[in-house]
Amino acid sequence: MIRRRSFAVALALALLALSSVSINLGRTLRVVDNNGAAVEDVFVIYHHEGYRLNPAHSTTYEASRRSIARSGSGGRVEIPPSVNMHWPFPIESHPILRVDLVYAPAFHNGLATIVDRAIAQPGAFEVAGDLAGVTLADLSGSPDLWEGTLRNLSMMIGQLIGERSSNPPRHRARPETAALTRVLAGQFVQEYGAFLARYRDVTRPRPEMPPGIRSLAEQERRAWNEMVDRDLAHEPRWGDVAQRLFARDAERFVRVETDSK
Repeated sequence: MIRRRSFAVALALALLALSSVSINLGRTLRVVDNNGAAVEDVFVIYHHEGYRLNPAHSTTYEASRRSIARSGSGGRVEIPPSVNMHWPFPIESHPILRVDLVYAPAFHNGLATIVDRAIAQPGAFEVAGDLAGVTLADLSGSPDLWEGTLRNLSMMIGQLIGERSSNPPRHRARPETAALTRVLAGQFVQEYGAFLARYRDVTRPRPEMPPGIRSLAEQERRAWNEMVDRDLAHEPRWGDVAQRLFARDAERFVRVETDSK
């Protein structure tokens, strides 16, 4: 009887331990352009995330810090396997891979993300149904989309820097991520400079009224138009917006880039 109880307790503890360990096999991403040609020198920022039991609404938890992988030949980015610890199911689900950003400097494209389904932004990127491929467009001629890349890149670099000094989560980032963070900081400075060189004095177009606004009463439509008029009067050129949003980040990231030099 005692032996059976001991075996049952040991089995229960083993099952509990197994339900608290998650093994992610990694993934190989292939990044191509609209013609199917490999895009070289791609950065992928990623982390592992799961769901936490909550009777009111679904919540998530991060099982790892953000890490960076850089492409090799043929536009392929290898995201390595990982082992993550978490509270046992159903308290916390097994974490899955979340790609926060796919960034190709040559295309000024940092808009793509990959979660648990294929997503697309027409004119910018498309994720394959099997989540193993990303198609990127060159955004050089689209200042609004290029500005989106600067926004995403700035946010991601800020999070990477912040995670280095915050309380460590359950699993640390890959050792090379600190070095690649400095590389990305330098890339941001170059992106910002290239954007200003091309669009500093280019006038911003008037945006189209969103469908949701068009369906509102005349007073709301008039208020939206007045808001747009004030915005364009205050910042008529793309360079005005970029300097307001990114000048401080560029100065900050120059210091990050030269940290180890």
